[in-house]
Amino acid sequence: MTWWNSPLSSTSKDRCNRGFTLIELMLAIFITALMISVLYGIFGSMSRTKQRLDADARVLHGARIFFDRLSKELRSLHFSSRMKQSRFVGGEKSGQLFLEFSSTLTTPHSGGAGAITLIRYETQKGSGEQKQLQKMTRQEQPLLESSAKEGKAYVMLQELNNFQMRFYRSSQDRWENDWDSRSGGAIPDLVEISLWFEIDGREIPFRSSFDLSSR
Repeated sequence: MTWWNSPLSSTSKDRCNRGFTLIELMLAIFITALMISVLYGIFGSMSRTKQRLDADARVLHGARIFFDRLSKELRSLHFSSRMKQSRFVGGEKSGQLFLEFSSTLTTPHSGGAGAITLIRYETQKGSGEQKQLQKMTRQEQPLLESSAKEGKAYVMLQELNNFQMRFYRSSQDRWENDWDSRSGGAIPDLVEISLWFEIDGREIPFRSSFDLSSR
């Protein structure tokens, strides 16, 4: 029996045996590189988004802790015009903003066993890569113990781009940028604190008010 091979069948087999052409290989490489580039862009975008969300969460957590602590301390504010050591002072000194007040809320950071402490928050210039930004420190010491050592200041907030506070005096229906109970003999009715953080060129604002009218 004689088998007959058609020219088309022979050509198809020759092409299979010959393999891919240079153009086909270049096209395959191009498609593979394009897919890798797209996948790399997607993963890079996801990574940047995760980093941004992590930074926002870190700032939000720090601001929440700061405002929660300050709220508790101001609720425990101790001021008496008959006690010279007690005070509520806030404003600017040597280019840095500060808030200082006496409170019955004490922590181990006070360095003593007094029932009343003097708490001080103060902005300071950052250092290193954050020298253009500010940081917020907190310091605490016993108010009525003359021999007590000054408590150690520790950092409460970092990456601050701006910090503002103002005090409301209801008797005159006005806001003031500075307050000193030692000269006025009274504390403000309302304190407003504003924070601005800078993360990767973005500014994230926070603001909270504290009612002291019932103190």
